Amino acid sequence: MTAVALTDDSVVTLRRLHIGEEVGGAAEVGRPETGVFVSLPSEGVALVRWLQDELPLTDVTSRFLAAYGIEPDVGDFVRELSGCGFVESIDGRSLAEIHTRQSRRSGASHRRRLGGCPATSNRSRVAGR
Repeated sequence: MTAVALTDDSVVTLRRLHIGEEVGGAAEVGRPETGVFVSLPSEGVALVRWLQDELPLTDVTSRFLAAYGIEPDVGDFVRELSGCGFVESIDGRSLAEIHTRQSRRSGASHRRRLGGCPATSNRSRVAGR
């Protein structure tokens, strides 16, 4: 798994995501064009919405803390979303560019993903944060 250095000032740009209605405390979030969807609790949906606003991660963390009284692991959450193909870029750099640079540095000839999406079908779950 390839690691990307996220800072408090990092801005994550998500791909266009569909967010379904919340049912039973969870909503499906995903990309209709790829068929990859995950079920997220309301707290996870809130994180996705704040990331969609392209806020620095420190602001996302502050909003979550104010709303839910606990500090989320935003870095881990972003890596999970990335593994699902939901992240377009980080700090203005496309993930393809990030992967290419890291592969060159490591001498790897294959492309590696940031994280592993537990989604192997259309109905998978990413743990809430």
